[in-house]
Amino acid sequence: MLLHTTIEQLVRNNYVYAMALRHLGIRFFEHPHTTVAELCRRYAWNEQHISSFFADYHRLFRNLSLKEAQSCSIEFLLDFLRHAHRLFVRERLPFIAELIEALPVSPAHKDLIEDLKVLFPLFSEEFILHIHEEEDHFFHYIELLTQAKKEKKPSAGLIFKMQETHIGSFALDHETHDDEMRGIRRLTHNYHIPADAPTNLVVVLSALSDFDKELHLHAQIENEILFPKALRLEQEIRRSFMVHLFPPN
Repeated sequence: MLLHTTIEQLVRNNYVYAMALRHLGIRFFEHPHTTVAELCRRYAWNEQHISSFFADYHRLFRNLSLKEAQSCSIEFLLDFLRHAHRLFVRERLPFIAELIEALPVSPAHKDLIEDLKVLFPLFSEEFILHIHEEEDHFFHYIELLTQAKKEKKPSAGLIFKMQETHIGSFALDHETHDDEMRGIRRLTHNYHIPADAPTNLVVVLSALSDFDKELHLHAQIENEILFPKALRLEQEIRRSFMVHLFPPN
């Protein structure tokens, strides 16, 4: 069934396939009336392989679980969150930016499209800066804590760091970045898809909506799982540090 679906129908039903096509070097809006089978013949793709590729790609974007993250170690959570950051920066943001840039400014949706073309690049720049700051400072601090626990003593770098900061200060700072998508959500009226929206705009709004959900889950993992784990670890290191400085008689 999928093989005989046109590209426009495919991505209109599920925008994730637009990202899968992009990985294959295909911009979906340049082949709206071409079927998947016709693309396979044109580019000498194996039809069975392409069907499996689409299925795997769909599962990949539906495979995150807050419940699973609760039982993970701090080290694993840091790796997971860094991997998510790379996906955001290298995959999601460029994909959505490319779609928005290519949006034709139709009279019916002129204001929305023009505002997206201005607002999304500004959002992307600020979001990437936030990610780098988080990894360079907060994630690095947690790694110093985990290293101190393994070595059973705090390093000089950690001692200095603990004198000027603590997990609570990172948590407060994080709250100011917790809802980066607020402006875009308001602009799009919670990603509402107008009945007369062209396919390009349907894909953009769907991609933005799913990206917002990913960011919400990302923030939940940090706020509800990583921060409490890191706070307990910090308290443990502080106690051991005091014992190290002032051993009991």
